[in-house]
Amino acid sequence: MNEVVLFTPFHPDSGGGAVVLRTLIAAFSKLKVRWLYLGDTPSNFPNSHCIAPSVIGQPLLKDLSASLKMWTGWGQPELGRIVTSITREQPAVIWTVAMNEGIPVGNIVAEELGIPLHVSVHDDQVGAIAGRSRRYWWMAGLMRKPWLRLLRRASSIDVISDGMKRRYAQLHHVDSFVCHRVITALPEIANSVSGDAISVGHIGNVYSNKEYSCFLLGLRAYRETRRQSLQFYLVGSQPDQVCLAQEILGSDSVTDYDHLNEIDAVRLLGGTSFVYAMYPFDAKSSEFRRTSLPTKLSTYVQSQRPIFAHAPMDSTLAEVVSNGELGYCCSDLRPHVIAEGVEKILSLQVPKSRFEGVRSAKYGLNNAIALETALQNCLNNATPAS
Repeated sequence: MNEVVLFTPFHPDSGGGAVVLRTLIAAFSKLKVRWLYLGDTPSNFPNSHCIAPSVIGQPLLKDLSASLKMWTGWGQPELGRIVTSITREQPAVIWTVAMNEGIPVGNIVAEELGIPLHVSVHDDQVGAIAGRSRRYWWMAGLMRKPWLRLLRRASSIDVISDGMKRRYAQLHHVDSFVCHRVITALPEIANSVSGDAISVGHIGNVYSNKEYSCFLLGLRAYRETRRQSLQFYLVGSQPDQVCLAQEILGSDSVTDYDHLNEIDAVRLLGGTSFVYAMYPFDAKSSEFRRTSLPTKLSTYVQSQRPIFAHAPMDSTLAEVVSNGELGYCCSDLRPHVIAEGVEKILSLQVPKSRFEGVRSAKYGLNNAIALETALQNCLNNATPAS
């Protein structure tokens, strides 16, 4: 079986990008993948190997120095050691993610070593990552050149959303194909929603506490008007986001699950009245919401509960929920309008067939087939080792 070397700056066991990659690799039928990653702990994912600690993401002063060196190309011995570890595998093809260390490492591998390169883009490094970061926003200009060079040097590129594909073609003249995670089938959900109580579910990070607070205030306003009991279930949320929910809704109305595997999370969310997803409304998050796609959406599709999409209508989240008729889209921050939206989503009956339609169209095996074909084409075009 042919082998491709995947390099990521993140661990295979955590984060939305890792979920996407794991499901795709598991669905490959012809290619074997050796996953090399940065970190300091082993992974249970098959054929994965930690090769070095992360270069960036350290304590502030040390991180600023390392980041400047990495993005300006002034020289970074750690990058050289990473590249050496990768080339020790004698890869015919490198597959990397256009994020953080994956960008300069991908450029070195492609330009200096001439190894064919496939690139996956899960978030826009300049607009979505640096543009929204308190620590890295001022480095966005430094990141832009190596990031664009990687995209233009790649033999093939997959992106995470239709919005990203459109914008990259228009702004950067970069050709790509959309590749989501794979969900082979929707689970059977024993729905036990009570008509006498409201239950709302959320998994993962909230991208902005400002909009999140507005949603919670709207949820509280609806509860007080209707005098119904309410339970808000949080899975894998940040501690400050749990505290914010408890402050606004009351501790008795909030249940925090620090971590659940996806099977258990889907089972929990499948018993709620609806699930919540959001994207930030502010101008600096424009590129982020127009190009990224939250991995939690794929978990919500499996839960088969109506989705309350709290986001501007130019977002990928609103596009998927609206086009798939999976729930209700609210692009307002006023609590009383959000409360009206809560009333509307509680009246919705979203049949399983709609979730199945989105699963098949967006999260089907076609994603793995398209990506495996692109990687195989890179292998076919690789120069045989002498």
